[in-house]
Amino acid sequence: MIEKEQFEDIKDKLRVCREERGLNKEDQKRNFRVDYTKELAKFFEAERDNNQYGIIKALCDMIVVCVNAGGNIGCASCEFTNINLTYPIIYRSIDIKGLLYELRREGYDPYKCLLETIKELNSRTGSWSEEEGKWVKDKGAYTKEEAREVAKEILKKDYVEYPQSVLRAGQRYWQFVAENHFEIKEWYKADYASCKLESVE
Repeated sequence: MIEKEQFEDIKDKLRVCREERGLNKEDQKRNFRVDYTKELAKFFEAERDNNQYGIIKALCDMIVVCVNAGGNIGCASCEFTNINLTYPIIYRSIDIKGLLYELRREGYDPYKCLLETIKELNSRTGSWSEEEGKWVKDKGAYTKEEAREVAKEILKKDYVEYPQSVLRAGQRYWQFVAENHFEIKEWYKADYASCKLESVE
């Protein structure tokens, strides 16, 4: 499933991510049920639409929500035959072993998937919103097509040229040269295809 050292590495990387964003475990615990339920809804939507990428992304995001709220792997000797993804909400037990098992059952390496998820999280910028009581990401986009739509919305224009991808201070941005070099953040999209297991147990 996932080695203890790998899980500790994921926890440490998420701790650094939280610290960089000014988030604390108490806020994450307080918002846990709301945040987890949102990700669970995304999982069910992806499952309904037979969207494999969306399923893996939602499972990883649920694990991130659990770990950020103090979750653990739980009973190391437990075996799973039927996973209940609502368990953390109903019983308030933030046990991620079932989620890790589900990733593996789908044919993916949980550790590699979580590293990709963290890489995506780290590509985003944003700030804490007192009004919303959560960290709110800045406008950004994965592709130049998405970036163009976001720019049209922000600039309130019906047409803007396609942007170019630029690297500045280790960060990637979509830059619109014709719009006085207006920029929005270029987000990294987790490459879950590279995380597939050679053989599913």
